[in-house]
Amino acid sequence: NYNRAGTQTVEPVSYYHLTLSGSGAKTMTSVTAIDGDLVLSGSATASTPAALAVVGNVTLSGTTTLTLGNTLTVNGALDVGSGTTFTVPGFNISVAGATSVSGTLTHSSTTGTKTYTGGVTINSGGLWNETVAAAISFGGGLTNNGTFTASTGVHTFTGTSKTMDGANAILIASVTVTGTYANSG
Repeated sequence: NYNRAGTQTVEPVSYYHLTLSGSGAKTMTSVTAIDGDLVLSGSATASTPAALAVVGNVTLSGTTTLTLGNTLTVNGALDVGSGTTFTVPGFNISVAGATSVSGTLTHSSTTGTKTYTGGVTINSGGLWNETVAAAISFGGGLTNNGTFTASTGVHTFTGTSKTMDGANAILIASVTVTGTYANSG
């Protein structure tokens, strides 16, 4: 657990679970694999300069900010908690489990693949924001109970027997469906 106030460099060793908390910048210079969960809490900020594979879940809470500096592969779930910010710039991201957004998730580059295999839920107060025309692939359902701001990039839906629903509209300018989806919204 890296929980000290101020700047900390995360040691490049094997981690089962890694928690970055407290305040200040936490730099994961050469961390490439976490065999369990990655948890950010408090007001810590973190960046990932090396490609990172997380076997478990990635959870952001408090007012943390996580910015990708390289590829991120999450085999579990991604939880962007209320008050947090997760920025996906020009790198690959792949989330196998469910994605829950109660804070802000921003896609800020067209470079890199963006793949969400599990269901994506934007919760009340959550913001999914695409500031560029990024191509994004969804393999699960899409529920919008918050704010879903899609770009003009192609959004590909590949799931079977999935739904698009929620309390708020889902407006996407360019959609390709290769699976089966029901629009229940």
